[in-house]
Amino acid sequence: MSKVQKALRRIREGRSEAISEREKARRQRAYREDDAAYDSGYERQSPESPKKGAGIIMPEVNETASLPRVTIPEAHIDWVPELLEEYGLRLSDADNEATASSYRQIKRPIIANAFSKLETREENANVVMISSPLPGAGKSFCSYSLALSIAKEKDITAVLVDADVLKPTVSRAFGIDDRIGLTDYLEDDASSIDDILVKVGEEGILTIPAGSLRPNSTELLASKRMRKFVRSLSHNFSQSVVIVDTPPLLLTTEAQALTDHVGQLCLVVEAGETSHEQFLEVLESIDRSKPVNAILNKSRISTAGGYGGQYYGYGYGK
Repeated sequence: MSKVQKALRRIREGRSEAISEREKARRQRAYREDDAAYDSGYERQSPESPKKGAGIIMPEVNETASLPRVTIPEAHIDWVPELLEEYGLRLSDADNEATASSYRQIKRPIIANAFSKLETREENANVVMISSPLPGAGKSFCSYSLALSIAKEKDITAVLVDADVLKPTVSRAFGIDDRIGLTDYLEDDASSIDDILVKVGEEGILTIPAGSLRPNSTELLASKRMRKFVRSLSHNFSQSVVIVDTPPLLLTTEAQALTDHVGQLCLVVEAGETSHEQFLEVLESIDRSKPVNAILNKSRISTAGGYGGQYYGYGYGK
């Protein structure tokens, strides 16, 4: 039995029924409005950015044009432990050690797919989309933990993109949610990736914040400029794994728009909460010709080492 099959079996032991349409609509409203169910005190004010405006028509992008070079910032922003803890990204020392052990195994197939032989690898193979069927599965935690683990590699670095423009947990936890970011870059074709690239933490994880909330975020993420942005990251950071944290796939159209741009997908399922039907619904909505991995999160029994904890357990497979 493969690890993905084991993960599905564990899912079946949780809720077996799919959520009703009414409940799905309620959760989607809550996610978009960032109400009491998901509120974390985020001020929905657009940061200062040049040439902002609603209703901008995206220009045609020449797919064959040479990709711009990216300059890596020298200075870094320190972690704020209180923010990491507030947004659920910081664990105790004991849990960190156990989680690090799990992610050393989780990252191996992702790295293998990212740097496989050129004739067999996907376009943008080193760009990995992290999503989940519904909120609460811990996808931002998984994105952060995977980035930390990859940053410890000797020959590979990590780039973390916060594309969850509706609920930018990574940007808030890193203390960079007030900076211009992805949506501002996509709206303004005169801006560059250098304008939004931030180095965070002693590990020097290169991070791109989500940017200001915009009503046309789906169109921006589905645009040709977004496609060129992903290609630019893949090309400029050819020795890196680019991790893209996105909104839940069953609640928002933003995440669906991103699936065409990336080279790999990683689905985070919540042990005892994500149902079998929800997981299969997500699989039906994505391009499974690309490598697809699954992480079983918040499992009390680890497939990696036999210990218990909040963020352990994984399953992966193409």
